[in-house]
Amino acid sequence: MWRLLLLSTAWPLLCGFGLFPSGGPAPINGMCDAISTGCSEAWGIAEAAVDSYNGPLFQLTRGQFGPTLDIGQDASHHADMTTWSAFCGGTNTPTTLPNGTVIVTNSNCSYSKVYAEVHGSANDLWPSTFGAPFGPNCTAGGGPPSISCACPFVYEQATGLPLLHKTTEMCEYTLSADGPVTGVNSGSNSVSILYNGLPGGTVNCCGQAGITHAYNAPDTTGTDFSLYVSFNSPSSWGFGLDEESGGDGAVYTTSQPTGSVFVTASYNQGSNTVAGTINGSQKFSNSPPMVTHNPGSSVHVGGGGDLSQPSNLDIREWGLTNSAISLGDVAAAFTQMQVNYAGKTTYPSY
Repeated sequence: MWRLLLLSTAWPLLCGFGLFPSGGPAPINGMCDAISTGCSEAWGIAEAAVDSYNGPLFQLTRGQFGPTLDIGQDASHHADMTTWSAFCGGTNTPTTLPNGTVIVTNSNCSYSKVYAEVHGSANDLWPSTFGAPFGPNCTAGGGPPSISCACPFVYEQATGLPLLHKTTEMCEYTLSADGPVTGVNSGSNSVSILYNGLPGGTVNCCGQAGITHAYNAPDTTGTDFSLYVSFNSPSSWGFGLDEESGGDGAVYTTSQPTGSVFVTASYNQGSNTVAGTINGSQKFSNSPPMVTHNPGSSVHVGGGGDLSQPSNLDIREWGLTNSAISLGDVAAAFTQMQVNYAGKTTYPSY
């Protein structure tokens, strides 16, 4: 594994001296390739999380029910950003987020699908198409390809790479019809969430991404294993597990974070432990957890178990594992993130 990491660190330098063909940089390893168990499922917006996956990362739709465009990968496995502008047209509006990051939002295009990288179409993510118990109502237009609750297409100005970012209240994703995920642990089994992106917005509510109960199932304590990374106020912020988990997490009374975050949350069934890390550093480990974890088999992005009060979204890539991620794997994956985004963004210590 370390050999692979060292090689991927050296590739950009070797390419600069002409030792590789001029068609572009050699491929990099994905976030999940640095983990000894690999990911049980993964999704990438800015880059592929799994190096062996060569398909499109996401799909754009122009207008409400317009044509679609698949966005593939360039030679380095980052999103190929050469085709979207001519397809989308419209107005591109820059906005500065609370942590100083500048994003650019396109007025015409939305993310109408995020492709699964391990189990194929069975685990593709679609915009929600139903009315959550406490809102929002995503039923307009029926099933896919309705984009009533799709995120507008956004990219980071500094990195030039896309971001799944919440710019409206209705912005959330599930598997088609909120069906069960393929190949990912549910129930009381060990599971981990990996998240690479930006800290969230200005409220500490609801999970950015995770595995949970169906949107219309009882909102029972312990059935939602979703990661949140959010500001609590202008001077404090935190990360941990979503609403029904009862407080497993860490809260900071520091200034708003800058730069990028690589966050993991894991549940170890054997030791009955919940733990979380941010940018390679473990910040909490609770045994036993605050509640008994028993999530369902739905995958939700942009909201808790019932998809009410949609959460902040600032995701580059994320994944799930069928084991509790070790601190060694966290360190390896964090090193890989720094390699993959070298010169584009920073991952400060927190």
